[in-house]
Amino acid sequence: MKKLLLATVAVMALSASAAQAEVKLDLGGYFKGYAGYADQDTAGLREFDIKRKSQIYFDGETTLDNGLTVGYHGELFQENDGGATAADGDVSEDGSGQLEESYLYFSGNWGRVNAGRSNNAAYLLQVAAPGADSNIDGQDISVSFYNPGLGNGVDQDYKQAGPEGNNSIAATQYADKLTYLTPKFNGFQAGVSYSPQLDQKENTDSVSGMSSDADTEGFEDAVDAGLRFDGEFSGVGVHVGGGYSMASQEVTGAGEDDFQEWNAGLKLSFGALGVGAAYNTDNGAADDGDTDNMTAGVDYTWGAYVFGASYFNSQADVVGGEDELDRYTAGATYTFGP
Repeated sequence: MKKLLLATVAVMALSASAAQAEVKLDLGGYFKGYAGYADQDTAGLREFDIKRKSQIYFDGETTLDNGLTVGYHGELFQENDGGATAADGDVSEDGSGQLEESYLYFSGNWGRVNAGRSNNAAYLLQVAAPGADSNIDGQDISVSFYNPGLGNGVDQDYKQAGPEGNNSIAATQYADKLTYLTPKFNGFQAGVSYSPQLDQKENTDSVSGMSSDADTEGFEDAVDAGLRFDGEFSGVGVHVGGGYSMASQEVTGAGEDDFQEWNAGLKLSFGALGVGAAYNTDNGAADDGDTDNMTAGVDYTWGAYVFGASYFNSQADVVGGEDELDRYTAGATYTFGP
């Protein structure tokens, strides 16, 4: 009887504490499924496949008496678009997902600070070219039915392979970091991020102490910065942004260099019609490993339908010369509901 009474009191105390704090809890997610066919010149490649990208996210947020908003964001993520392994901090090899993002944030009229595993400022403030489906032809491609790095070792999607196999703009996406975002001033917003180290391959847990600062495959002191403007002039929506990312080699070998990447984008909206282009370039953390990417696109929104088309061009320095890729996409998406 005493145990039952104590448990009841504990539950009442927790309920009272939560209600008093007025914590707002949100739970959401999505599932995106794709079936695709690709005919490529290289022998031995599958022609038809089914791929998916799914996510569950959860948030908790409260505003303190002094006006400071404090919250937590977490994302359970899973995709089977080839190449994702546990070493990438992405998806385990048996296909089960794990926390892609997990961070605490603080915000007020002075701006916002994210602390933990989250996207960096250059990623958050980027402007992408429009298209039919951002997972296939956008700035954060996560589904592909062709082999973008076949034969040359360079992943020729919009965002190239940066330090530790991550995409360049999102090179610090899975590293713990501090990010500061300013409030918007007349449509302008800026941000900066800092990550002490990017060595995902060590997968060092929080209780194992410090990792090595002299890893031959490691990068450290990563800085990402971004600037964005969103506005409207004479009924035309204008969105323009740019960003810079860099990370230092812990040990610089022959032919290697510190990693650097630039991105810029512009999108114009005329009612339901959107047109735009984006560009990025990175040095592949090598003396002679530059990759330049350009994508241009258009979309049109009609109720629950979005029709889009895009053109993508990539030029990459590879052994023996330069590899160029042109990709054209067109399609439509339909949203069934929230």
